[in-house]
Amino acid sequence: CRCRCILLGVLLLVAAVGGIALWASGLLGPSSHRGFDVRRAILFANLAGAAYCSAASLEAWDCGPKCIPGMQKVRVCQGETTQAFVGVWEGKGLVSFQGTKSAWSMFQDLRTWSSSSPWEDCAGCSVHSGFLAEWTSLRYCIMDALSAVGKVRGSSIRITGHSLGAAVSSLGAMSLAHDGWIVAEAYNFGMPRAGNAKFSAALAGRFGADTVFRVTHHMDPVPHVPPEDLGFMHYSPEVFFDKDGADGPFVQCADPEDTKCAGQYSNIVMDAYYINDHLDYMGINTGSTGCSKGAAAARAFEPAEGSAVAADAPEAAAAAAAAAAAATAAVAAALPSPPLPLRRNESAADAVLVYAASQVA
Repeated sequence: CRCRCILLGVLLLVAAVGGIALWASGLLGPSSHRGFDVRRAILFANLAGAAYCSAASLEAWDCGPKCIPGMQKVRVCQGETTQAFVGVWEGKGLVSFQGTKSAWSMFQDLRTWSSSSPWEDCAGCSVHSGFLAEWTSLRYCIMDALSAVGKVRGSSIRITGHSLGAAVSSLGAMSLAHDGWIVAEAYNFGMPRAGNAKFSAALAGRFGADTVFRVTHHMDPVPHVPPEDLGFMHYSPEVFFDKDGADGPFVQCADPEDTKCAGQYSNIVMDAYYINDHLDYMGINTGSTGCSKGAAAARAFEPAEGSAVAADAPEAAAAAAAAAAAATAAVAAALPSPPLPLRRNESAADAVLVYAASQVA
């Protein structure tokens, strides 16, 4: 009997030590992912970038390196101008929001940057009208998709997005929490300001400083619009990488507009020449390129060889390229020479478009 008691005691001790080890290694529930973690951020950056890939490649989960292992039951929702996908990852629901696909789309989106609207899901809050319209167009499809993959109200979910998708993600986090889901973890990248000070405070108050993270990179111009002067404010915490890649140091700021983070570069004229900082987070391609698989779906829409459409394609493409070059040259001619050199093969055309967007009232 004494031997059995000793053996039972040893087994209990081993179980207790094993449980502590599992908890510490991040295998027991959402509490293991509290606080900012670079390794987690890299995973979420891939998932945010995957939202730009075709619906067919997402549902097959075959979009290249952005389709990281472990995603299941993917469903795609089409919004007014973007898409989002819902899936099951690490046993929890995951929602990822697509951003704009090009600098030209960004230019068009920022034309309405001064427009804001009250929002019923957040008392006293005002949010960007365009971001709200996009979230509204996706909301019920996302709720239905979460339920369809087994993550009903009361379930823990994770959320991510890049650029416009990050702004829509912040609205989505608030709405889904309001509707009964538990937002256990969220990482947003290169996010523009989405709402006013009340929205900023409400989001930070609901989720705290160890659940929802706003990640910024060096001189990415997008986090500096819409401007504070028009009543918009970021939410905290912000995690700022001033260097490229994931190995460099980062700064975490509790103030939504802290000049120790991205606010130190709040000069849209200068930042516009660093658009590539918006497309690369911790070495991950968070933009619309890099969806290396699912090419078959794209090829299905190509005109057949020898068809009239195919025959006209080279001429049409040349005309479109000439028109785009002329438009870019016209804008560039009105600007001073770049205050800083372009970086990492950055497109001057993209930089000019973003600068032009910043000047539109």
